[in-house]
Amino acid sequence: MKKSLIITVMFLITIQFIVSEQIDNIVLLDTSESMFPYYSGTIDYLIRDIIEQQLEEGDTFHLLSFNDYPEYEISRTIKTEKEIEEILNRILLLQPIGKYTDLISAFSYLYEYTEELQLNTIKRILILTDGIHDPPPGSPFPVSSKNSDNIVKIAENMRRQGWDVSLVQFPIQNNEITDTKTTNGVSSDPSTNVNVISMLPKIAETLDKPVITINGDEGIDSFDITLAPEIIYPDNIGAVGLSFKAVFEFINHSNESVLLKLTGINSPEGMLFQEPTSVELDSEETKTVTLILKLSNKIEKGNYNIPIELYFNDNLRAYPRKGKLEFSFDPQISSIKKEINTRIFLYIFIGIVLLIAVIYILVNIFKSFTFSNVHTNKKSGSEGFKQDSFGTPKTSKKYRNIDSEKKSGQIAIEMIVKNQNRQVGHRNIHIIGEAHPLSVGGAGSEYFLIFIIATGKRIGEIVMEEGIVSFVPKSEDFFPDLKGNKLTNCLSIPIKVINNNGIETSIVFNEWISPVDRLNRIMHLLDKSGLPDFRY
Repeated sequence: MKKSLIITVMFLITIQFIVSEQIDNIVLLDTSESMFPYYSGTIDYLIRDIIEQQLEEGDTFHLLSFNDYPEYEISRTIKTEKEIEEILNRILLLQPIGKYTDLISAFSYLYEYTEELQLNTIKRILILTDGIHDPPPGSPFPVSSKNSDNIVKIAENMRRQGWDVSLVQFPIQNNEITDTKTTNGVSSDPSTNVNVISMLPKIAETLDKPVITINGDEGIDSFDITLAPEIIYPDNIGAVGLSFKAVFEFINHSNESVLLKLTGINSPEGMLFQEPTSVELDSEETKTVTLILKLSNKIEKGNYNIPIELYFNDNLRAYPRKGKLEFSFDPQISSIKKEINTRIFLYIFIGIVLLIAVIYILVNIFKSFTFSNVHTNKKSGSEGFKQDSFGTPKTSKKYRNIDSEKKSGQIAIEMIVKNQNRQVGHRNIHIIGEAHPLSVGGAGSEYFLIFIIATGKRIGEIVMEEGIVSFVPKSEDFFPDLKGNKLTNCLSIPIKVINNNGIETSIVFNEWISPVDRLNRIMHLLDKSGLPDFRY
């Protein structure tokens, strides 16, 4: 039974890993009149560049458009050149002729559409618009001061889903910006005239993503938008033997470091490169990497310009994966000998030392634990402990059954503090219900406890209102990012905490799932495929 369970779990993990390599690329395109100056020169080229440079076999491309209302245009899974041609032909049929721009309806439609896609694919979303919300008569989102709240709520849901969103803003035309503007027959004053103000900065702030501004007169390629790592292939290598060196260039366009794990280079002549290597790139770094490639023994003397394809073993890809390798093969040229990497021996030595140290620590912990149990069992009537039917000591607080304590409408919440030990039983796991706030603070806090840094005993509290869990700061100085405002729907959102001494940490509130329930949910993936609906 145990062996069968292990095989089943390993199968599920393997299947999820394979599926997770696939990517859903979703483009939301503004086709209103205000986009006309940029349409053919920039948008056509940009989308075409993404399709040709950053789509691979097995990926799916989705195109959604919006002006007066959002529309589905096309969805194709890339298998051959035929699918790419169908996508490009569909894009050519689109024209920016819409008189209105219902941005919030489009954003809502984008979320609902993406949420319906397969769970185990990476979601990469590209939004192309000038950011204006100018809805038509009868829109469910008329011009209102609540527009900002509506767009933020949708953006928060996207962030919670972990989707990768790129925001591209085109300049607002001068004739769109006036002191007052009539929409739906109502003239709005500057204080509520949100329809002529781009809403993308508010979306970007919620998603913690930059807004990439496009100037129609300047060229831009897909890497400037998606910030994906780029591969520059070598020029003509010249005369080579059976094995030779080839210099590739990797460019990190993002402001975060990336680690690429290259596993192989394939060609019609067979696998040219079989030794995995890692390429680590700092923020916006360009790095040259020299690889030793080996040709087939059957190759004949002559000039070659062969197609090659690079393979990576995780979800972080570099583009374009396909390129050309130009060289002249001469069997008289000596092959490149493999160089010995002396650092491998150093890594092995360090690994052995660390393993010995870990074994030594575990042995001492085991001895200490054994001695403590023997000493405890010798004492009669030990205080603070209860004996179960087998005589095992356990504290009622640490092992209490939280699930049995919950009532209808209540949930269990766990507070996780950065760098703070979570192995404190159920000290930071509590049940919350409607209109019953739970305190958050340092020593003396009745409920959620922060002990890694010094704070007041009630610097904030967690509340549930109509099923929504929110965090309310009570001491504004400890939560500078919140500025005294309530954080609605706060689950899974990190909250920065700074004490009076300037020491910083962060707290995150997650719904607590018991270990038994987690195992049951994992096993139910056999009934319904997809990622578990909880955080580990």
